[in-house]
Amino acid sequence: MNGKRILRRKATTILANWALMSIICLALCMGVFIGNDVRAFASDAIVTASGENGPGESGTGEDKTSAEGGSEEGSEAGEEDITGNEGIAEENKAGEESVTEDEGATGEGPISEETDVTGEEEPVTGQTTENETGTGAETDAETDTETDTENKTASDGKTDTETGKDTEKDGSPDEKTDDIKDEAEGITRVPSLKKSSVTLYAGWTGYEIAIRDLDEEDQVTFKSTAKTVATVDEEGYVTPLRKGTAKIKVTVRDSDGHKFKLTLTVKVKKPYSEVTDSNDVITTNGDFTFRLSRYGHDESVKWTLNGSQYASIEAVSDTDCLIRGIAVGKVQLTVSCGKFTETFDIDVYEGTGTAFRITEDKRPYKDYFTGRSEYNEYTKDYYVARSYLERLSTLGGGMLIFAAGTYRYTNTLCIPSNTTILIEDGATLVKTYYTGNTWIEPTQSLFQTVSYSHTQTKFSEYNGEHDIALIGQGSATIDLDFIKSIALTAAHCQRLTVKGIHFKNLNSLHFIELDASKDVEISGNIFSDCLPSPTQRKEAINIDTPDEETNGFKQGWTSYDCTPVLNVAIHDNVFENLETAIGTHKYSEGKYHTNIDISNNTFVDVTSYVVRMMNWKDCAVTDNYFILRERADGTVNVNAVILNGAVNPTVTGNLFDNFTTAIKAAHWKNSGSGNIYAETYNKISKANLKAMKKNTTVNCTNDYFEIYTVFGDKTDENLKTYKFTKGA
Repeated sequence: MNGKRILRRKATTILANWALMSIICLALCMGVFIGNDVRAFASDAIVTASGENGPGESGTGEDKTSAEGGSEEGSEAGEEDITGNEGIAEENKAGEESVTEDEGATGEGPISEETDVTGEEEPVTGQTTENETGTGAETDAETDTETDTENKTASDGKTDTETGKDTEKDGSPDEKTDDIKDEAEGITRVPSLKKSSVTLYAGWTGYEIAIRDLDEEDQVTFKSTAKTVATVDEEGYVTPLRKGTAKIKVTVRDSDGHKFKLTLTVKVKKPYSEVTDSNDVITTNGDFTFRLSRYGHDESVKWTLNGSQYASIEAVSDTDCLIRGIAVGKVQLTVSCGKFTETFDIDVYEGTGTAFRITEDKRPYKDYFTGRSEYNEYTKDYYVARSYLERLSTLGGGMLIFAAGTYRYTNTLCIPSNTTILIEDGATLVKTYYTGNTWIEPTQSLFQTVSYSHTQTKFSEYNGEHDIALIGQGSATIDLDFIKSIALTAAHCQRLTVKGIHFKNLNSLHFIELDASKDVEISGNIFSDCLPSPTQRKEAINIDTPDEETNGFKQGWTSYDCTPVLNVAIHDNVFENLETAIGTHKYSEGKYHTNIDISNNTFVDVTSYVVRMMNWKDCAVTDNYFILRERADGTVNVNAVILNGAVNPTVTGNLFDNFTTAIKAAHWKNSGSGNIYAETYNKISKANLKAMKKNTTVNCTNDYFEIYTVFGDKTDENLKTYKFTKGA
């Protein structure tokens, strides 16, 4: 019986101990889980929107409309609300560093030439020491038992070399090695290596081992585990011999007889050369510096250029050369260094500044953005183009070239001053909306005339970006793919050119939103095809003012000062299968868009009205061809040119085919948003009337144009008609 009691007691004790251990383990696990969960929550909380939207905007990137009361030709229901900065500034992840101190709206700031965005970088000189800290040491107080840590830095056995962690800053370790205090042995000082791993090159400069917390009386010995790879002398100088890895065992004995064992890992590579900065394009008024890096040797470098009539070459250092464009053409640059040779084919384009060319397989500039969680197959094209646009911004402008191929863009590309976007023959830029992640929302603009660093600058008048061009060659295309979006948003911009591009597949908004800009040329483009909008009056080119009252243009980089458009030439374009081609549908009181010239364009099947001159002054519509190939029964009233508050308009030399009434003029007042403004009145002189008669009509219902003389009264008593003279 006593034996059984003893057995039961032992069993009970074992079960109790097991239960206690289970509770302890569970508590520990919960502690780790809770700790990790708290850290995860804290990380999420740190994520902030870094300027994606203007004041009061939602920041979701969703399409928004304002309910406007609609009436007559000019009343727009569902006017677009393009929130904030179109999502230009995505959310920064917690802990992600900015590239430069000068942060833009994105939180990363523009990319500079010195930025290392790829992680580890090979040295230009022969000797490299990886930024590793020796954090472990063996200790022995002349006993038979030794603690062998081999410089381990983590419980999983990975060293800093394996994890790629940078543990030095400004030449000093940023991890402290705590003193080991053993009362029995009396150890209060533990020597450690300044570097736990170095990379050297065979036959090149060696490395002198540096030890921290070393006393003058300490005795130090060194030993290599692979003497055919690297040797070490009694002073601790390592000599690299051939490719491989060697361990240098370092033993330190102090005056009290304590022994410390340290290990240095030496990676020996073969000497080599590499071109670390190159390009395949330059401009006729620009240049580019090609850079060659030598690792483990100092053999001479030779650069050779074929095609000196198109570019010149200049040595800028022992290893680098500068290529400067002269004329449009092709050149070939060859570099040789010992056994290393590489050749580059370079195209010289007409233009100014540094040029970059994007291809379908191009990666971002210096791999910037590739480490972000939102960088994926759906956003890759956006981040590639953005990285080069940010680089051009830091360089003061240049040229970004889209080679033949298809590129898909979820988010806004911001164009800085002095920059040309060149879309080559065979290149198509497609607007998309699926980003493949929840970190970044798609936006409604494809291009905007604002640099990433200026997306929160409150521009006024015409003091925003300047000297921007979008140029297309051959079949260059911007396809909105019937997604509710805008191809180009331009505001507060001077000297803007849009030329030679096929814009297609519009849905409810505009191909070009033009606000508060001057000295603009839009020529040689094709604008085609749209889905019906709620108002059926959406212009391919909308001319507007940044005005909070009219609820149209909404961006974080405007002061909403109602600046009108000035000096615009729209010529030699084709507009086809659209609701409206060019015009204004809301005005700001007393702000007149001035000196807009619309000439030599072809308008085919523009079904609502073609051109609307609302609050336009000293503007002209001349020598254009307007045609409706099919028109429903005679009850459908389609006007080609509408004048609402036009001052000194010139409409002459045009051919109108198959319209109801070619030209119609009436005083106007905003309805819905902007209705606080007083009526706007046409001011048409006798000279204007004489010029209007000199238009030609074919198959039109009326062979005259109409002018209503009293605001709000469109009865026949207030209607004046003037016959065309058939171009006489």
